[in-house]
Amino acid sequence: MLNKMLDINEKIFRVNDDFISAYSENRAQTVDEGKSIYVEKMTLNKGEGTWSQEEYGHPGFQRMYLHIKSFRGLTETWAMLERAAAAGIFDIHQTSDEPVTFASICGGPGHELLAVKLFFSHFSPEVELDLFSLDLCPSWEPYTQVLGIQFRHWDANCGNLLQAINRHAGQLTYVLISYGLAHCSKPNVLDMYQDLLFCQGVRAILITERSPRLVIEKELEQRSIHIVKLMEQTYGRDDRQIALVSNLHFVNLSAARNGVQVPNPVFPNNPYSLQEFVSYYRKKDQKDPNSRQKLHPCSDFLKKGACVFGDRCRYAHTDREFSERGQFMEFQETQQGKWESNREQKENWRSMNKSFQGLSVHTTWKWPEQTSRKQGEEDDNWRKKTPNLKRRRQE
Repeated sequence: MLNKMLDINEKIFRVNDDFISAYSENRAQTVDEGKSIYVEKMTLNKGEGTWSQEEYGHPGFQRMYLHIKSFRGLTETWAMLERAAAAGIFDIHQTSDEPVTFASICGGPGHELLAVKLFFSHFSPEVELDLFSLDLCPSWEPYTQVLGIQFRHWDANCGNLLQAINRHAGQLTYVLISYGLAHCSKPNVLDMYQDLLFCQGVRAILITERSPRLVIEKELEQRSIHIVKLMEQTYGRDDRQIALVSNLHFVNLSAARNGVQVPNPVFPNNPYSLQEFVSYYRKKDQKDPNSRQKLHPCSDFLKKGACVFGDRCRYAHTDREFSERGQFMEFQETQQGKWESNREQKENWRSMNKSFQGLSVHTTWKWPEQTSRKQGEEDDNWRKKTPNLKRRRQE
């Protein structure tokens, strides 16, 4: 399968070479610009998505994107389709030869749909597939043509998915969303999902995301949309691969609650196991607990369960990485005049946003009552002991 993808990628990179040649005479400079765009993620730092549409259209960036994301898109989507099949979502296609239509929202160059094509060639080879990649960046279209996939330039926030692919109610079978909920989770888009599932005959919306916690769960429940968990829930909640359905009559109910176990997956541990990921950092931290003195948790790690910077991240990934100056330490004066950590105060502190010097968290904070301390000379000692904390003198 991977050899097939490599053969296809050779054709795709030829298309990209033509784009680079038309974009600039200096090929090396264009490729380097694309690498910088991919790595620096300046748009993400501004809070406006991972990359802008202009950055997506840069030929050098597209080369970097295709080089890295093609493998992830194929393997993760294949793993999701295996889990969906184990959950009973595709059982109907083994006894029916009706055509199946997939629409991939934020589909880009279409490697997720390539995984669909390869999967159904093994799972149900007699089924005829109709595949659509929908994306806001129009320059992905030549790549999808190489894959034999139809492309539609479309903005999810505008709705009218069936109209975009020129299909009627009952003619769209499944919707794919791969790392697109950040752009496709506004109320009007969620209403479109509800309409597709309950009124337009879509059997399921298959989603792959970074975060183990589905942030739109309440909004989906308010719309009576059922969530089928495709990842194993053995080590805690994991919503990185889910299926949205209008009812559960064709789904394995045990799988819907506890996740799916695939006996012999083609790509095992894909996406990575949360247990293995956490245990790796735990063992690494236990070997050298003082190697990373961090003052604040990594927001990417908390939201997504992963961080692209890994060990080089300036923020903490585990509880042990927080130093005594860090977020979990609140101090209390004892009878001997010493200050020590208080467990109850730490738990309260864990759920609050505190303000530290040099961090972009802007909430006020007060020290606990300090009745037995002198305000003069000992205040200066406190400043020396905790130079990185914002203090507010009690008056």
